[in-house]
Formats: sequence, C-alpha cells, structure tokens
Amino acid sequence: MPNYHFKIKTDKRPNGKQTNAHTHCEYIQREGRFADLRQEELESLSYNNLITGKHPIENLPENELLLYSSPYGKILVDKTGVRFMRQSTLSEETIAMGIEIARKIYGDELELKGRRSFVDKAMSTAVKLEVPVTWSEEYQNKVMAIMKEDYENEERDFRASGGKDIHRIIPDPRKSVGRGRGEISITEPHAKLDTLEALAKRGFSLPHLPQCHMVRPEGRGQLQLSRDEENHLLKKCREHTSHLRWYSLRARRNAIDKTVNDIMVNFQKCNDAVYASSHVQYINRESIFKKRGGCLYTANHLPNWADGSATKFFQAADRYERINGERYKEIEFSLPNELGLEENKKIVEEFMQKHLQDFYYAYAIHDKIGAMSDGERQPHVHIMFSPREIDDLERQQERPPELFFSRANGQHPEKGGCAKSWKWNSKDRQKYLVRLRKDYARIQNDALERNGINLRVDHRTLKAQREEALAEGNYLLADLLNKMPEKYLGPLDPLLEDKQRVRDLKNLRATNHQREQDIISRLMLQDAIDKDSMEEKSAELRQRQERLLAYEHDIEDADARAYFAEEKQKIQAMDKDMAAISGVAIWAPQAIEVASLDAMTTEEKQLWQDLKSYGREKREWEFLKDRMIEPAGDDVEALEAYLKICPEIDKELDRINLKIRQVSSEIRPVFERLNLPHSKADIQKRAAFYVNDNQLAKIEIRKLQRNMDSELKVLDKHIKDYFAAREQNRVFSAEEVASILKGNLTRLEDQEKKLAKELYHMRKRVISYPRAMEMAKNNYVQGAFKQLRADKRELKKREDKLSPEESKQAWQEIDRREQELEARCRTAVGRTQIEAIAAGILRKNAPIAKEYKELCAKHRKLKDSILQKKYQSQRVEARAPREKGTKFRTAPPAPPSGVGGGGYPTPSRSADLISKAIAGGTQEAQLVARSKPDEPDEWKWLSEAEKDDLRNDLRTIDRY
Repeated sequence: MPNYHFKIKTDKRPNGKQTNAHTHCEYIQREGRFADLRQEELESLSYNNLITGKHPIENLPENELLLYSSPYGKILVDKTGVRFMRQSTLSEETIAMGIEIARKIYGDELELKGRRSFVDKAMSTAVKLEVPVTWSEEYQNKVMAIMKEDYENEERDFRASGGKDIHRIIPDPRKSVGRGRGEISITEPHAKLDTLEALAKRGFSLPHLPQCHMVRPEGRGQLQLSRDEENHLLKKCREHTSHLRWYSLRARRNAIDKTVNDIMVNFQKCNDAVYASSHVQYINRESIFKKRGGCLYTANHLPNWADGSATKFFQAADRYERINGERYKEIEFSLPNELGLEENKKIVEEFMQKHLQDFYYAYAIHDKIGAMSDGERQPHVHIMFSPREIDDLERQQERPPELFFSRANGQHPEKGGCAKSWKWNSKDRQKYLVRLRKDYARIQNDALERNGINLRVDHRTLKAQREEALAEGNYLLADLLNKMPEKYLGPLDPLLEDKQRVRDLKNLRATNHQREQDIISRLMLQDAIDKDSMEEKSAELRQRQERLLAYEHDIEDADARAYFAEEKQKIQAMDKDMAAISGVAIWAPQAIEVASLDAMTTEEKQLWQDLKSYGREKREWEFLKDRMIEPAGDDVEALEAYLKICPEIDKELDRINLKIRQVSSEIRPVFERLNLPHSKADIQKRAAFYVNDNQLAKIEIRKLQRNMDSELKVLDKHIKDYFAAREQNRVFSAEEVASILKGNLTRLEDQEKKLAKELYHMRKRVISYPRAMEMAKNNYVQGAFKQLRADKRELKKREDKLSPEESKQAWQEIDRREQELEARCRTAVGRTQIEAIAAGILRKNAPIAKEYKELCAKHRKLKDSILQKKYQSQRVEARAPREKGTKFRTAPPAPPSGVGGGGYPTPSRSADLISKAIAGGTQEAQLVARSKPDEPDEWKWLSEAEKDDLRNDLRTIDRY
C-alpha cells in the first residue's frame, strides 16, 4: 500500500561530523565499493570487523557459517567475507587464523575493514606472526612496512635494553604531519635505564626508607638492587627471557597453521552443502533472496565538466567547498510500491522539475525489502544535490569547479561561485519543507489516480488528520488515527535487534496494529450481524406482503378496495426503494473486494475482471453440459446435432480452464503482494472505511423496514376488521358459491393467457440443437446461407414474370450456390468450427432456456389449478338445483400467526371449502355446515358430541 515518507538531510551527521560528498554519492547510486550493496553488506560496512577480497577462490556460503569459536573471539564467514566477533577479547592468534583463512579464500591481496582498533591490531598481528599478506589499501601496506622494519630490529634493541619497553610514535601515511594528527602508537624497546645524573636533571624525589635510599623516577617504580645484582639479572634476561619470547613465535605460528588447515577442511565440507541449498533458494527466489534489492535507476543534472558523473561532481564539492561548508543536501522519500519503475520515474521527474531544476543534482531509485516491513517492498528515491542555486551567469557560461564552489560575490558574480539558495538556509526553510511535503503528496496522489489506483497518501501529521476527521464526523477514522506516532529509525538501527529503540518501535507497532485490528474486527462483525438481521427481516416482510396482497380480489366494497389500493401502492413503493438502496449497500465481503481493487493498477484490475469473466463462462458451459439431454431416437436431426455438440462443449471447457490457469499465473504476484501483512492490514482498514461510509444506506434500509412493517400491520388490521364485519356468520347458497368460483376461474384463466403469451414470445428465443447447427453454419460462411434463403424467397415472388428457361437457370444457380456452401461446411475444418460455434450459441442461450423451463413449470402448475377450479365449479353447478334454498357456512380459520399459517374468512376460501365438501371431500366436509330451509336462522357451531345429541332431535341437520 502507498505510504508517505519524506525527509531532507544535510551532510552533517548526528555527531556533528561531515559526510564525504562523493562517498555518499557513490552510496546512493550503488557505485564503487557500494555496487550491488545488500542489507547484510551494509551491516558489515558499518559494524563488522571484516576481511574480504575481490576474487574469491572458494565458494562462499550465502548464510552465515561459524568457523571458529573460543573465549578469545569468533570467526565467521558469509558472502561478504571473513568476520570477527567479540572484539574486546580477540587474541592475536584468532586474528592470525582469520587472516590465513581469508588468504585461502581470496588469495594474498585482501581488504581490511572495521573499527580502527581492530585494523591496527590486525596489521600488528600480521607483522608479529609473519603472515604474508597484502592489503588493498596502500596506506595499510605502508604502515605494515614501517611496523615490519621496526619489528626486525626489535630483538637486538630488546636485548640491549635489558627488557624494558617504551612507546614510539609512527607517522600515519594517510594524513599530514602535525601535532596530534597522523600518529600511530606502537611498542618499541627501551634503552638502558637512565643514570642518576640524568634523572637529577629531569627531577626526582628521594623517599625515606629504613636502612636504604631509593631513587624514584617519575615513571614506574624500579626494584631496589645493587649495581652488581642488577647487571647479573640483566645478563640472565638477555640469555633466557629474550630468547624465550622470540622462539615461542615459531610454535605459535605452527599451531595457527594446523588449526587453519583443520578449519578449512570443515569449511569445504560444510560449504558444499550450504552452497547447494543456497543455490536452490536462489533459483526459487526463497529465503534471503526474496530480500534482494538495490539500485534500479540513476539520473542526474550536472555541469559539463562533470562528464555526467555524479561522483566527479561531488568530489569537486569535497575538494573546493570551504571548510565546514555544506557540500550537499539529500532528499529521501518513498515511492508507491503499487506502481512500476517507469511510473515512479515520472513521479521523481515531476518533483525535480518543480523544485530542483535550478540545482545540480543526482538521484537514484532503490527498491528493497525493509528490515522491519514483514516482506513488503519499499521503493524509495535518494536525491543528492548541491544547495548552490544555478544563476543566469552559470546558465550562460558554466564556472569551473574551483569557482563554482567558492563563496558567491554579489558585486562581481563572475568572480565568485553560485550562491546557496534561501530555500535551504533561511529562517523560512521550515515553511518551504512543509511546501515540499505537501507538493510531493499531491504528485504521488496524481500518479495513483492516473494509474487507476484508488488510494491516497496524506502529508499531514496524525494529529491534524484526526482533528479533521472529528470535524467531519468520521469517528471511525478518528479512532484509527488516535495512536502514538512512530519515531524514525536510521537505516542501520533495524540491524541491531537488541537495541532498545528497535524493541520499542516493534512493541509500538504491535500495539497500534492490535488496537487497529480490534476496531476493524468489531465493525466487521457488527456489519455481518446487521446483514443477517436485515435479510431475515426483508424475507419476513416479503412473505407478509404477498399474503396480505392476495386478499385484494376478495374485497368487494368499493371504498375498501380504494383504501387497499392506496396502501398497496405505498407498500410497493417502499419495497422498490428498499430494493434500490439494498443494491448499492456495501457489506463486508464486497468492501474487501473493492478495497483490493483499489490497490490494483488498471492492468491488474483488467486481469481480475478477465478471471471473473472466465469463471462465469465456465459455469455457463457446465450448466449447458448438465442440461444437455439426448433426444429421442426418432428425431434423427436433433440426435445428430446433439452428438456433434457434446464433444465441443468438453473442448470449450478445456479451453476455458487453460485460460483460467494462464490468467491466474499472471495475477498471482498481485495477490501475493496484497496478502503481505502490511498490505492485508491496509486493505482491511480501507474495507472498514467503505463499510462505515455506507452506514447511511443501511440506516435508510432499517428505516424503510420499520415503515413497511408499520404499513403492513395497518393493512393487516384493516383486512381483519373488514372480513370480520362482512364474513362473520355469513352463509352461502350453491349459486353464490358457483359465482365466486367462476370469478376466480376467470381470474386464473386471464393469468394463464398472459403467461402463455409470454411463453410464446420466449419460445422463439430458445434455440434447439438443429437450429444451433444451422445458425453455426450460416455464421461459418459469413451469412451466405441467410442470403441464399432471401434469394430463394425473392425468386419465388418474381418466378411468374420469368420465362421457363430463365426460371430454370435461376434455380440451377441457387442449387449450385447451396451445394458449394454445403461442401465448405462438410470439410474437416468446417465441421470442427461449426460444431464449436454451435456449442457457443447454445451456451449463450442457456440462461434463456433455463428461464423458459421455469416459466413452463409455472404455466403447467397454473393450468392444473384451472382444471381443478373447473371441476369444482362444474360439480357445484350440477348440484345447485338440488341444493336450492340450502345455505352453507364454513368454520372460521385460525388467526394468522407470524408470516404463515392461518388467515381470514374470505369468500374465496369459503367457496373453495364448500365446493370441495360438495364434491365429497371428507376433510373439507368437517369444516362446512349446511342449513335446510326449515332450519332456524339462529344456530351456532356445535361440537361432535353435541351434534350427535341434536341429530336425534333435529333431523333437519344434515352433516357432510
């Protein structure tokens, strides 16, 4: 996901020292000693004591390999070279072994890097233990030559001195001679002890001790001996002690050589295994090879005398800029990892044209995996430029380097250098930096919009963004922004895992991430609950609406029908509005997909749409294959077409599967990028914003559901009261039942006619197997069959006007054209393409065929209902003369409960029950009572026991 990082630097380090301009230029452009710099190499340059070389003889392991470990130091080897650990306890033997190992890996010419104390100790060890090595740095070889010359004379001087050591100062060839500068301290043999007269001249004290006097020079104390005893001891020292010191070096050297040989045997055995596994990781781009990153692109705007070399330009800055003068400034900012190199170059170039076109500069675009980024790419750019602003005189005639970097001369510009711009040195430079940050955010956002990526960055602080979110009422964003800002770490800090600042930053990130995830998870969970409850409520309202609107044809009163129509219109309008708003409502799954698309470029979005399109096409082919039914054997033409089309469907499925695999392989890197921890978290955050922004639509849906629920309750009460008043104790004659049934039958027949008409028009759109083959043949010959049929119809119309001979010739021409077309279609290529085209026609027609099939099932069900109503109506009409004067009455239905079950006593329900009872239905007969003409008008429903009692007394009651 795009992130915002913008920083401007000077050539001053935090400790106050200046950074060499041309060295820093080589660093950001990955040139010279920094070519192909990787993260582990950066670590070694800055912190490790390292011995390496340019031309390795042995294969080096990619991963760190421990060669030697003891209380006196560790020796390790990796791709960067031989490294030393535990500097405080490093012994001369450990260093000598490391040098010898490096010689066996790189040869005699080595490069020595590390802290100053380590470098001095390594050179001294190479001299003392007679290691034949040559360093790549000339000054190191010069210092070693001086050390070696003094060391060769040390035995003689040591013996002559009696064993006392002094320190001698050796000038450093790298630096100029001066007080306190360019000096290296080494141990040197001391001369004989000074005489009493010499000490007296320098000054001394005589402490009082019992029975003897002692001369104490201003140095370390001496053993109190007589002259003879002292001479005797010095003689013994010369004979034994000095010889022991020199001759022990040979034994140490032999032990070192033996240990090195053992180490190299183990190294070569281990290195073969390490090298093989590393090579597998390399070709598969696994393990540390995923984190390879470096300089992708460099460009500059420099004077002609620099010959296009940024190093040459900044070397001149180092040489000619005044002492303690600012030699360069650097701007570093991040680039969106959603964009490729070319688009990121456009971003940088636009920034340079806007702000640095009047300066000499060089920039380099880097791309690497951040040490604390969890595998996410972090493309960024380093812009290194001189703070001296190009003036008109410089544009007309370039100054030489020694003049360009000199102090500006306001009265005579040609005699001075270009002035340093106010943008970087004035009191208003902070305001200009804010302007730079704001303008870069705009440039990056424009690039994202230009590439179809719906993501944006913000240059403002978290506090400013949160205040704006609160002012706009966006409390989710304000809550997410309410977190501790991160402190910037330098490029080397993440390399030190045990550093407190690194641990603090990791803990802060973990805390912020967990808090953010908790907020988003709560929102998404509540959204899922709301979605389920809304869908359940919508289904309930839809069932209640269908149940209540079904009573419309049973309402006979005009005023009641008008009221019902008005309420129906309101409810249907609400239902329509609810469907429209539900169509634009975004729930969590859709929000995640939209947020993922926002992080894709236009090309990546097209790949995703292609993949979805192929998925739909595959489902259509599979649906077509499932509904392919083999025709009956007597339909030869349909059976032949069926047998030709079925293999083509399998071919099309294979083709679609191949396309899906190809597109999947192309889009897989996109999803790998989006599934990185940071990208995934950003997508979830953006999805939460979509869900939160869509709350108004969901609130409106809930409001419509409440209003619709109220309207349905009002309509339900109106229907209940209407039928309760009209249908209570209502009786029906056979003639009234027949009339109601006839009305219902007419209504069903009207519906059937309308549905049959719809089926008739849809049947024309359904393509059969033979018709698909004919359409495919016509398509294969580019419409020639269609034109042939039109010519036939035209010829028939004007055949009467032609002579027999002309008519015969015309029909012969028609036959010839038809035979040619059929011959083209019968070729192997023609048959294959026609069958494929026919399969494609049937696939596109499959949804229409499915809809037609569903409509046919509905039509059959409606016709069955009509037949049943006709039967009932005929039975009632046939029975009506015999039931003349008889009144029928039905038991009241159970009251409605929930969304289903029960109902109201409508005329249609009563007529249906009475007709079925008259037709002999036993279950319906139990719910219908019949009153004969001489039966009293006042009677009520009785239980079965009461009916049996009354049946004996009142023979006028006849139960069906």
